[in-house]
Amino acid sequence: VEITVLDKNDSPPSFASAPLHYTVSEEFGPGQTVSTIRAEDPDTIGQLEYKILGGDDGKFGLDSDSGVLKLTDSLDRETKDVYRLSVRCSDGQQYTDTVVTIEVSDSNDNPPVFLEQAYSFDIPENAMRGFRVGQIQAADADLGANAQLTFTVISDWANDVFSLNPQTGVFTLTSKLDYEEVQHYILVVQAQDSGIHPLSSTLTVYCNVLDLNDNSPIFDPMSYSNDVFENITIGSEIVTVSATDLDSGENGKIAYNITGGDPNNDFRIAQNGTITTIRHLDRETISLYNLIVTATDQAMEPQKRLYSTVQVTVIVKDVNDMAPEFVTPNETAVIENIAKNSMVMAIKAIDKDEGRNGYIEYSLSQNPVFSLGSVDGVLRVSGPIDRELRNNYTVMVTARDRGEPPKSANMSLLVRILDENDNSPIFDPKQYSATVAENASIGAMVLR
Repeated sequence: VEITVLDKNDSPPSFASAPLHYTVSEEFGPGQTVSTIRAEDPDTIGQLEYKILGGDDGKFGLDSDSGVLKLTDSLDRETKDVYRLSVRCSDGQQYTDTVVTIEVSDSNDNPPVFLEQAYSFDIPENAMRGFRVGQIQAADADLGANAQLTFTVISDWANDVFSLNPQTGVFTLTSKLDYEEVQHYILVVQAQDSGIHPLSSTLTVYCNVLDLNDNSPIFDPMSYSNDVFENITIGSEIVTVSATDLDSGENGKIAYNITGGDPNNDFRIAQNGTITTIRHLDRETISLYNLIVTATDQAMEPQKRLYSTVQVTVIVKDVNDMAPEFVTPNETAVIENIAKNSMVMAIKAIDKDEGRNGYIEYSLSQNPVFSLGSVDGVLRVSGPIDRELRNNYTVMVTARDRGEPPKSANMSLLVRILDENDNSPIFDPKQYSATVAENASIGAMVLR
């Protein structure tokens, strides 16, 4: 008896080899075959069908019948270098999934790119041979030899002045510089990779020779002076100083500062050298300023900056802004019956102004007993004084300067009258009488 066992679709397909890993050059174009994916099914019924479930990013296509995997779009390793495709093989009822790894290999499709569009290096003119001028840098998105760069100077000018390291891109100085002869060098530099078909890029390098800061600023003239009234408004211009520097660039640019002679910070100086007031001036506090103005160049290294100084004399002229002030006591005493024209006291007032503004004249309110010297301020007796009639006097003293307009001050002066023994005792009444008993005891009061 022969028994034929009929097949049943009870086994899933299996991929011929796993894991599936392929390498594709980024030079491959759409339509090129990557590989053929094969699977086996022990069943005899059912037809195998292949399809991509995901991970292809639209770059790959898989023939459902043959399993041929092809490119549908160009690849770029610099954008994405590995793809992991999820692939399924199905016999209609059973299926098996696997991951297909596709690694994108590099091709020399990217030229070197400099990190800057142009390089500019500043070199002091006193730099010695071997001085490190600067470094140029470039990058290549490729890999391996395709990204290994070599730098060369392709311009002919100044090859004897500068040396370029082909691997590091570092420029060094090989000759002495002279700013007065050449201020700028312009070099053309090439960066080239080491691929089989090398790619390159060029850029311009500017080497600027910096002037040596060997000249100090010079003031012209060598000193300045000006007279101002003490009541000038804040912000008034006093004087403008000027200095020049024979150097160039920042070495010849001058900054002005007031470095002395201004203890209260009454002035400031602008960058054009103009000195102005920033506070109210007071001649009575400071009548003369000897400002020290410093002109400093603006060399890049502060410790190498050069400077010079000049003296600016500012004389503050007086205005009548101070009233007289009394410095003598506002109380005194005089003995009665003192002789006429006798001195009682010298009244003194001071005025901090000068000239006519500080010249003081004295005056006294109308008084029949005292007089006051207008110039010397001496208070004298001009009439009889009797303490028994009046024991004090209050007089008003005025001190006035000769300014235009004048200023004045008043002082109330109390003059006390001291007693003198100029009155004899007077009995009242002038006659007394009493009667005493003959038998009055000793000590008995007779009369008051």
